[in-house]
Amino acid sequence: MRILGVTGLLMLLSCASDGGASSGGSSSSGASSSGAASGSSSGGSKGPVSGSENGYQYAFAPASVGLDCNDTAAAALARGAPKVTVGGSTIVVGYQQVSGNDQDPIVARYDGAQKVFCEHSKKGGGIDGRAYGVTWDGADHLYVVYTIFGGGTAFDAAAKGGWVTSYGDGGASSKVAVVGALDPKTGVVTRATFVPSKKTGNKTNTLVPADALHVLADGSLEFFGSPAWCTLNPDKSIMCDATTNPSKDYPKEYRARFSPDLSAMTCASATGVSIVKQPCP
Repeated sequence: MRILGVTGLLMLLSCASDGGASSGGSSSSGASSSGAASGSSSGGSKGPVSGSENGYQYAFAPASVGLDCNDTAAAALARGAPKVTVGGSTIVVGYQQVSGNDQDPIVARYDGAQKVFCEHSKKGGGIDGRAYGVTWDGADHLYVVYTIFGGGTAFDAAAKGGWVTSYGDGGASSKVAVVGALDPKTGVVTRATFVPSKKTGNKTNTLVPADALHVLADGSLEFFGSPAWCTLNPDKSIMCDATTNPSKDYPKEYRARFSPDLSAMTCASATGVSIVKQPCP
């Protein structure tokens, strides 16, 4: 058994926490983006962003905004939540406080003043879930980035064919990202993948979205995230050198590309890590 010094032990404890990533760590593979939002740095949003590219509108806020499905269109759109408008249709995302410890991620569509749907995406009680970003082409392709604090929700069924199919072993204490493809007529999540980071021992750790999903010219889906500790390669191995020098690697600026159906990750990059197997160009 290897005995860690005080510095290494403290770093391991810090890495395993659910807080934001440190600014430390060496750079192995840059996370520059070919499709980052205006106002982003290295693919990670520093604040609310919105824009358009490749026929898609997108919007994102780093803090999810409270919504209420009883709102009128005017009230909902005035709350300041991320929203995209195409023609006379607007889709807005955030969360609704259901009970003291239960937040439901909300996706709502309004055609003019008419509410088309207001969908509680996770459909599972007692678990904190929120929506942060929305991407839509105004037709059949709608994507939302979420966070969730555990399994046992509708995301599990939607992610059965996804790159990561479940929340994993995190004790419902870590906040992980979910990328969802939704039916724009109903707001129901039809396909999804979980996007976690990992602690040592393959324990699920926090990773939150840092931008809206970006759809590239070839149809690939580009995700940006902010991890608490070790980000994953496409083969789901960790990017951190956790064996020989656990105090060295501390990832940030995670960027990954998914196939259009979210079943596979095709590349992934981060700064501050040693083992990047398939970096994104």
